[in-house]
Amino acid sequence: MAILTNGNRHVLYVTRTNDDSLGEVDIDHEVQTQRINLSWIHLALPGGHFLTGNYPNALAASHDGLRLYVAGGGYQCCGYP
Repeated sequence: MAILTNGNRHVLYVTRTNDDSLGEVDIDHEVQTQRINLSWIHLALPGGHFLTGNYPNALAASHDGLRLYVAGGGYQCCGYP
């Protein structure tokens, strides 16, 4: 999770690992304002399922609050010797 402020606006960002997205929540009004899709691939599978691979699992905000960095734990997240 990460909280960013812009003037009087306070926004909570949460990773939605199972569907490769971020949730943006307006803390002051306690409502989700948007879902940000991070999928780099969208492949439909039988049964209404879809392939994901990014699996966002950590967030970090820049000191100036202008950038939000997302760490993914999915496809090719680790180096191999």
